[in-house]
Amino acid sequence: MAAYHAGMSSADRDRKAARAILAYRAKDLAMQRFFAAGSVDPDTVNQVANALEDHDGPVRPGELRDETRLTAGRLTAVVNLLGQVDAVRTTDNGRIEATGEPAARAAQQAVELSDAHQQMERSRVEMMRDYAETMKCRRRFLLGYFGQEHSDECGTCDRCVAADRARRDDSEGPDVLSGTGGPVDGPADDSCADEEHPFRPGTCVLHAQWGNGSVMSTDDGQVSVLTVS
Repeated sequence: MAAYHAGMSSADRDRKAARAILAYRAKDLAMQRFFAAGSVDPDTVNQVANALEDHDGPVRPGELRDETRLTAGRLTAVVNLLGQVDAVRTTDNGRIEATGEPAARAAQQAVELSDAHQQMERSRVEMMRDYAETMKCRRRFLLGYFGQEHSDECGTCDRCVAADRARRDDSEGPDVLSGTGGPVDGPADDSCADEEHPFRPGTCVLHAQWGNGSVMSTDDGQVSVLTVS
């Protein structure tokens, strides 16, 4: 979402009117979910951690690769992960050594960190899906993602324009937005819009399964949360 917003915002650098086009197909999410679902193999992490623990000092990456029979890419990924939990370090001459952390504990911490990273990536993919499929104001959604509460609609995004058009002329039926392939529903009931919501954008929450997170948006009884751990 941050990269998308940065790219969209660059169109406003000259302070002139610009149009941002969102090209979205639901089936494209399958590839993003595939990349976000990859996780490290716990047995591989244990293997590398134990191999480093067995050495009395620094070891050359090539030697460690021969011992573990891992590809260079996979070994580098595991070593980097162990480094993030301060279980290994790289010497000035490019060798790798354990820091003294017990191998079993280091491997467990590395796997937990990897799982947290993957959950974060999955959460980001789902947040982008929510943005693409929302029927409410896109600007308000983006502001909510960045923790800024904004109750007013922008009046310029495709959702706001379509909703306004539907209010002005219901006789022509629902509009179809370019690139979405679907109709725009009529205006939602805003009778409760001014009521205090228990989970306002920016609120820190704790989920029993997914851990810590921050409320991004609240629409139609649904609370969207970006997990951070």
